[in-house]
Amino acid sequence: MGCSKNEYDKNTAKLPKHSTAIEHSAPLYKQKSIPTLFIHGYAGGKSSFGHMIQRIEKTGAAKQALTLTIDDDGSIHSQGNWKEKNNPMIQVLFSNNKSHEWNQAEWIHQILVYLEKNDQVREVNIVGHSMGGVSTLRYLGNYGKDQNLPKIGKFIAIAAPFNEFIESKQSLKNLLQNGPNEQSPRYLDYISMKENYPQTMQVDLLAGQLSQKELTDGRVPLSSSLAVFSLLKNQAITIKQHVYKGKQTQHSQLHENPKIDQEIIDFLWR
Repeated sequence: MGCSKNEYDKNTAKLPKHSTAIEHSAPLYKQKSIPTLFIHGYAGGKSSFGHMIQRIEKTGAAKQALTLTIDDDGSIHSQGNWKEKNNPMIQVLFSNNKSHEWNQAEWIHQILVYLEKNDQVREVNIVGHSMGGVSTLRYLGNYGKDQNLPKIGKFIAIAAPFNEFIESKQSLKNLLQNGPNEQSPRYLDYISMKENYPQTMQVDLLAGQLSQKELTDGRVPLSSSLAVFSLLKNQAITIKQHVYKGKQTQHSQLHENPKIDQEIIDFLWR
C-alpha cells in the first residue's frame, strides 16, 4: 500500500503585529457552546487525552469543562461545569476500560442522553483515539439519525482500527477511492449501518506511519485507520484524512503529537 507524499502540517495562525481601540482583528478561534467529547481507546484512562486537553486549553482555543465517567451499569459521574461559550471540552472515561465496542457504543449513547437531559446539549463534536473512534462510528451506525439525541457536528478519529488489524498492500489511492480489498467483520458491520450515518457531520481521519516501509503506527495498519474514508464519502459525508510521519507517530504517542493538536484545533474551532 502506498502512502501520502507529504506529511500534513499547518502553520499556526499569527496574531496581528498591532491593533487599536478602533480596529480589532478577527478572533483567533470561533467561540461556541458546542462541547467536544474526548473518548479514549482500549485500556485507556485519564492520561490518554489528559495532556492533550491541557495543551489545547493553554492555546486559548477551548476550555476543559467536564469529566464524565460511566460505569458498566450506565451510571454517570460528573466533575466540573460550564456556562460560557468557550468551546468546552469533555473527557469521557469508561470505568471498564477493557470492554468491547458494543458496550462502549451504548455508553456513548447514554452519555449523550445525559448531556441532552442535564445540560440541554443539542450538538457535540467527538474526538476518539483507537477503539474510541471505532466505538463512536458504531454508535453513529446505531443512533446517528435519532433526532432526540444531540447531533454529531464533527468527528475526529485518531488511529482507529476500522478494518481491525488486517495488513494490506493496497495502494493508498486505491483504498481511498474504493475502500479496503479485504474486509473485516467490523468493516462489514459499518457497511450494513451506512444509511444511519448523518450526512451533516464532518469527519477527519488521522493516521500514523512509522516510516516509508512501515505502513503502520506500530499497532494499527494505515489502511485500517483510513478504511472508512470511501464508505463515508459515498454517503455524501464531508471527510478528509491526514497521515503523520516522523516523531510521535507510534500508536500511543499520536495523542501527544503537537501537529495533531493543531489539526484538532483547526478542524473544530477555526
